[in-house]
Amino acid sequence: MEESDLLKERLQAITEKHRIQEDIRQKKLELDQEKLRVQHLKKKALREQWLLQDSASHNAPQRQSLLSDQQQARALQLNIHRIEREVESLEREESMISTNESFILNRLKAVEKRPEDIIKLLFY
Repeated sequence: MEESDLLKERLQAITEKHRIQEDIRQKKLELDQEKLRVQHLKKKALREQWLLQDSASHNAPQRQSLLSDQQQARALQLNIHRIEREVESLEREESMISTNESFILNRLKAVEKRPEDIIKLLFY
């Protein structure tokens, strides 16, 4: 009975580990997308800043757009840092699950019956 319980525990650990790995993959994809958005906003803001410096008339709409882009870039940077922390947390959780899975596997090997043991039980 202990062997079947250990097998169930190991299956649950493997399933949980796969779920976390998928979450990590999704978060890293989201992270890459956010980084691209920040890069785009920074380039746009730099261009607008350059246009404002070169134009004789400093019009308010361009300046407002520049400030808005800079605020969005800061918000995206904060979001990037949050996602990075989430990925780190998920990676730590995955590591803990892998350690637990390894421990379960060792316990399973200790209680697992070899074919010779089964034959002895059946015929002796």
